[in-house]
Amino acid sequence: MKIRLFTRKDSTQIQSVARESWRYAYEGLIPQQTQVDFLLSVYNEDALMKGLSTSVLFVAEEKGEVIGFVHFSLINIKKEIELGALYILPRFHRQGIGTALLKAMFDYFKGIRKITVSVVMQNDAAIDFYHSKGFKQVGEMNDSIYGFSIPTIVMEWGSNTRPNV
Repeated sequence: MKIRLFTRKDSTQIQSVARESWRYAYEGLIPQQTQVDFLLSVYNEDALMKGLSTSVLFVAEEKGEVIGFVHFSLINIKKEIELGALYILPRFHRQGIGTALLKAMFDYFKGIRKITVSVVMQNDAAIDFYHSKGFKQVGEMNDSIYGFSIPTIVMEWGSNTRPNV
């Protein structure tokens, strides 16, 4: 497996990873049409390329296939990061790919002080993953995607704890 920075040619595969990951994680939690609408707006090639002006996207690649990605943004000069997405194709779960992508993020931004991530409240696998990496729940909120309300927890990793990557 290889971790590298995203390039324009990865756009179609990124869309596919996001679509399959959402279908797997949010079946029965987020309506199918809401998923489709959101993913088409966020993971089309133009949106991905435009987003790179303020964020970083690493992909995990296996034999030329993008099998996962992490998308994050530096939100201030204090080296605080918002983790926007960490998606792995379901057939590659529990193989260390998410950990490798987080490590790439830590290596890219030396001296990270804080990372914040929002996780759908019923996405137990993601919550367990972030807990295992040293993240703690710091709040709850209702997120909204195209008018659909999604109970979400806010998790945070701080530099006072060692990341488990």
